[in-house]
Formats: sequence, C-alpha cells, structure tokens
Amino acid sequence: QQLADGAVPEGQGWLWNQSTIELGARVCRKHTPACDACPVAATCAWHLGGCRAPDPADGSAGTSGPQTRFEGSDRQGRGRLVDALRTGPVPLERVPDVAGWPGDPDRAQRVAHGLMADGLAEESDGALVLPR
Repeated sequence: QQLADGAVPEGQGWLWNQSTIELGARVCRKHTPACDACPVAATCAWHLGGCRAPDPADGSAGTSGPQTRFEGSDRQGRGRLVDALRTGPVPLERVPDVAGWPGDPDRAQRVAHGLMADGLAEESDGALVLPR
C-alpha cells in the first residue's frame, strides 16, 4: 500500500485514479492487452515475466464474472427512488410503489434504508428526501 500511495503525485489523487481506470479500460485489457502501447510496460512485472498465467486481472473487478441482471434488482429500485427524490420528497408509504415493488414493502424499505446508510437520502417529516 505504501508503494501504491507513493506513486500518486501530491494533490493529484483524482487524476491518478482516472488515469489508472483509463489505462485498464484501453490498454491493460483482460483478453487483448496492448502491452506495446502501455506507458508502464517497462516496469510491469507481468509483462516482464512474459505475460504468463495466471493473469493478474483474474478475479479482479470486471473479470470475475458477469454482472447480475439489472431488471428487477435492488439497484433498479434504488435508481427509481433516487430519480424520484430529484423531483421532491417521497412519502414513506409511497416508497414501495416508487421503487417498483408495491407488493413487497419490506424490500422497498430495506433499499430505502440502504440509501440512507449510504448518505444518498434521509428521512424527514414522514418522507424520504435528498440529504441537506
């Protein structure tokens, strides 16, 4: 962790993060790595080792398996709630309808509580609202 932290230029954490994401998306890809275009190939242990198995990307985000379905997921309900909150408060009794689960109020409340725990919503006067 110290080595990784030391590589980040002072005050440039956001730019470093975005650059690292871009490098992974465009150059250091799972099935088609572009090592010849990589700005860090000269210091990449995997590249210097002959790119042999196991690929260090195995098991990392985006390569560990397909993402679960969005349709009907908690993510979809969260998105519906956040979208509704952009236009104003959502009365707590309407949360199940707005989330898309009128027959499952427990699930809707669990998702609403997750939004509050993540700081994306709060409860005020019997309604779910955007944080102040």
